[in-house]
Amino acid sequence: MDEYLEAMTPHVIRHGGVILKYIGDGIMVAFGVPLARQTDDAIRQDAVHAVQCAVAMARELTALNRRWQAQQLPMIGMRIGIHTGPVIAGSTGGTERLEYNVHGDTVNIASRLETFDKHVFLPDLLHDPCRILIGEATQHYLNHEFLTQSIGTVRLKGKEQGVSVYRIIDLKDDQEAITYHP
Repeated sequence: MDEYLEAMTPHVIRHGGVILKYIGDGIMVAFGVPLARQTDDAIRQDAVHAVQCAVAMARELTALNRRWQAQQLPMIGMRIGIHTGPVIAGSTGGTERLEYNVHGDTVNIASRLETFDKHVFLPDLLHDPCRILIGEATQHYLNHEFLTQSIGTVRLKGKEQGVSVYRIIDLKDDQEAITYHP
């Protein structure tokens, strides 16, 4: 697990994400913090960087799985959920321990996207080991820079209204992800 987390972490940093915590084999990441984004262009940049990061992580996992297969080690799959919207960000806790975190419906939707139909997702561990799902709000900001597939409007756990969901296939024209520059 350490090798996997060590391989994923630089992609988050390179694309301007903030690692909030490691949760077992998962990584909770936020883009657009700690300073609130005020313009559509800044929000769009964060959405694009989040998806570029996810694609880079998927490519990294493909390389890891091929190496692990050659070493006769177990291979793994990965799911990523991304949603764009307002969050409450800051330190929470008490005097004994504080933790920087994000809260709100945007966070909940991203989490639900990551777990959506997780028992149905059967990754091809050598060629497509990662499923990346985004909400309509993120799709809105991507400007057709990515190959996407509509999953449809789905009911996510805890949501009364349906959410339009898209799967990220890859960057258009197989371009390399642009590294974040603040």
